[in-house]
Amino acid sequence: MNLYDKSSLILVPGAVKDGKVYSQRPENGDGDFTFSRASTATRVNENGLIESVSSNTPRLDYTDSSCPSLLLEPQRTNLVTQSEYINGGGLSKIGSSIDTNVSSSPEGLVNASLLKENSSSGSHFAYKDFNLTNGATYTISIFAKSNGENRNIRLGDGGVGWSYDFDSDFDLTLGTSTNNGVIEDYGNGWYRCSVVGTTNAASSRLIIYSTLNTATNYQGDGVSGVYLYGFQIEQGSYATSYIPTYGTSVTRGADSASKTGISSLIGQTEGTLFVELDIKNLTGEYRRIIAVSDGTSSTVIALVLTSIGTLEAYIAIGGTYSLIYYGPTLSTGLQKLAMTYSANEARIYRNGTLLTTDTSVVVPACSNLYLGKIETASTTGIIGNGINQALVFTTALTDSECIELTTL
Repeated sequence: MNLYDKSSLILVPGAVKDGKVYSQRPENGDGDFTFSRASTATRVNENGLIESVSSNTPRLDYTDSSCPSLLLEPQRTNLVTQSEYINGGGLSKIGSSIDTNVSSSPEGLVNASLLKENSSSGSHFAYKDFNLTNGATYTISIFAKSNGENRNIRLGDGGVGWSYDFDSDFDLTLGTSTNNGVIEDYGNGWYRCSVVGTTNAASSRLIIYSTLNTATNYQGDGVSGVYLYGFQIEQGSYATSYIPTYGTSVTRGADSASKTGISSLIGQTEGTLFVELDIKNLTGEYRRIIAVSDGTSSTVIALVLTSIGTLEAYIAIGGTYSLIYYGPTLSTGLQKLAMTYSANEARIYRNGTLLTTDTSVVVPACSNLYLGKIETASTTGIIGNGINQALVFTTALTDSECIELTTL
């Protein structure tokens, strides 16, 4: 028998229809998942373009793949008030100018700007001091594309307002970065470049350099530079999906995907949870991946990505834990995770390998399934990545079945 046929619930993002995420088990009468988000949000569509979707609509995101994942993110606010009109954001220009609406952006519209070097010998950059919360961690991101031979970008802080200096270089040809910078390929020469910093003053500086290879001091030609689009500053330790702004800061609501009142589809004495996800950021807040519970965080079976990028699994009844497993540090990219549970035993798997077996488990009665979180009311601790698929079984799969299911 195919393992998928043994499952009681299946979530495959490609099953989204009419704005609903279906579990693909209509014979069980389980219908669709409840999904909510109290705002519009963006995704990368099947054509590789950034687009906005309406509130309470699940986001099928095609970033880096021809197959979609269900994007689940926490609430974030873009503090940049003119995210697309780069020249309207109060940036000061040195050895450069900014031309507006000169190239097609990752949105597919001609709304990208050009940070253009002048013909002098020296530095060519734009900068601004932002009023941020002292002692908070922020992620700065911007989409960039080279215009001219070996023209790249550097994001720097000039030593003003941050607890450590970041000077991250981004190669817009090779798609590489330095000094903890993160670069993501968005196609057609566009990359999203981001850095993370913690403030130590009320005013914090950001410098956007146009570089020749990695040199910030060079002879400009009056034409070359870097195209820019989608400027974002958000409080948090990793970049989330792009939040467009048009004159004021904008908040994107938290995503929620759950199915409640389905105790018959969740194993009450034994079962298996499986999830496949694409991890883009290891560090961040304590983030839930998949969980079944009674609707609270105290009676629950869960797989978690910790704030330092390690895997955690636990089983609890009324806040009393019969399993707490602290696993290995995960890696970015595709991960397949599974946990089986039954009377006195739980087993955890990752990418085709059995990580641990625990023989002191007490199984809780659970009626709800949550993706990326634990309980309905939660707006924090959300996974912040795409879920490629999720399976729930009312039986504890065998060792060989779990290895087969989680092998990449």
